[in-house]
Amino acid sequence: EPVRSDATGKPEELVRFTFERISDYQIAGHLLEQHTHAGHPINPLTKGSPLQEFIHSDNLYMYAGILESLAVILPEKAGTELLELETENSGHWQLQDAFLKSLLLRQQKFFTPTTRSFVINLSDSYENHWLNTLIAIATGPENPYNAEYLDEKLRPLSMPERDAHWSVDIASIDLEEHLTLNLLLTWAFESGFDVIETPRAQLSGLILTWLLSTSNRKIRDRATKSLASLLAPRLSLAIHLMERFRTINDLYIQERLLAAIYGAALQGKCESDLGNVATLVFEWVFASGEPPKHLLLRDYARGIIEYANNRNVLSADIDLPCARPPYKSTWPIEYVSDKDLDAYAEERNGHSCRDDITQSASSEWSGDFAKYIIAPAVGYWCATSLVEGNAKTGTQLFNEWFAIFCKEASTEQI
Repeated sequence: EPVRSDATGKPEELVRFTFERISDYQIAGHLLEQHTHAGHPINPLTKGSPLQEFIHSDNLYMYAGILESLAVILPEKAGTELLELETENSGHWQLQDAFLKSLLLRQQKFFTPTTRSFVINLSDSYENHWLNTLIAIATGPENPYNAEYLDEKLRPLSMPERDAHWSVDIASIDLEEHLTLNLLLTWAFESGFDVIETPRAQLSGLILTWLLSTSNRKIRDRATKSLASLLAPRLSLAIHLMERFRTINDLYIQERLLAAIYGAALQGKCESDLGNVATLVFEWVFASGEPPKHLLLRDYARGIIEYANNRNVLSADIDLPCARPPYKSTWPIEYVSDKDLDAYAEERNGHSCRDDITQSASSEWSGDFAKYIIAPAVGYWCATSLVEGNAKTGTQLFNEWFAIFCKEASTEQI
């Protein structure tokens, strides 16, 4: 910053550095040069060498900036990590902190398997540095552990496995405290309409789509909006993402991906690709005649097709009535008998009883899920068929019953 225009009117971005930060980098570079020119090995460090004396200095905390710069320079110029140096001081928190700060400051091509191992080893139950780092480096085209690496790991997993290793961890993030994820979502939302290099835009779309698997509503909603902003001027990227996620085993992801594409299309920034987007959506969702059993997914998909039709870019090969309700999918709700539920049993104190999940969902008296989630959701319904017209009121039902009762009841009953 700040961003200004040069004499030709072309935008020019200026990046400001403090003199102290520049001097830290220069000093760290001089220290490394002094060390190597004297013939000292870097790993292991020899006693009395410039690097060894610096790292073991009693007042190392006073040179935190130089140490952080050294953590950037070492992998770039010497092919080694700061924490890789064989020194009794390598476990010092200042060295660890400098290493973690270097992850985004270094050239991303110098993020190696050794780097990854150190980050994972420094992660603990209080702060998952590896998860934070995966999110931070996800959009870097040169980083071998970017969003493509994450996609390679998550895609083959079953949905329960993916939830356990990814979605649950994302759901536990507090956006007010997790600056890395907050920064990604804010950047994509606010800068999505700007010029972004194609590889970075593709990686951004990939990580944002994987964030849609989480049950954290705030993160999921912000990821959807950020993805819509990113896709609005580049609907060709929407086609790329649909081709990659149309077969993913998670309707949660597919639903919000279509929601983001629908929102992006409505911005009207890239109508040249709108027809192709609508064609792929139709082939994915409606062409078989049995769209996925997901109300919102169907609605978003239909909205994209209807908008393309409204803009006169819908292919003549699209059977538009097929994308409109009523649909012919099989009824998705299956009857579950008590016998089926009894199969989910466990032994407790010598007695067989249903497991915690089944018990919580099957009994309004003893299960919180049944009491607070299921009961309110199905509290207002009636068994009247839709083809029978209006349902009878409580008064009408009582009068019918009372008439039958008076006609058939005995004197004692009356």
